[in-house]
Amino acid sequence: MMASSRSEAGSMVLERGDAPTDDRTDGGNVPLMEARLTETFSSLRALYRSNQELAEALKSDPNDDVFRQAREENWTTMRRQRELAMELVRDLQARGTNIDMPHDICDMNIPAWKEPSPHQLQEEEKQQASEAVGDGVYL
Repeated sequence: MMASSRSEAGSMVLERGDAPTDDRTDGGNVPLMEARLTETFSSLRALYRSNQELAEALKSDPNDDVFRQAREENWTTMRRQRELAMELVRDLQARGTNIDMPHDICDMNIPAWKEPSPHQLQEEEKQQASEAVGDGVYL
């Protein structure tokens, strides 16, 4: 059964009542879980290569904030994806699938998340404030 609703702007939102909401187990469907795991491994490898390239670029320009920010964002995504991969492997193993984490994924050096310093937070707030100037609608 499909339900729909209208927003104030008049756009239509379609929802499937039987669709899982971001269910990492894909409703227990092992082939879909394996596909999601393969996709996650591929993404992790691509992000890892990207960070290696960013590290090389930062050697020639260590003060490049864009490269630094991109590397941090990659690490954040990689931490989340590796956790998802570990959960999927555990779920697949619990369903009798003979699968394990690949060694290259386990061996990736992904720094742990660290709390930003007060100085970093202030700099981020300044940057966001300067980006917001000029945005908006004037009547």
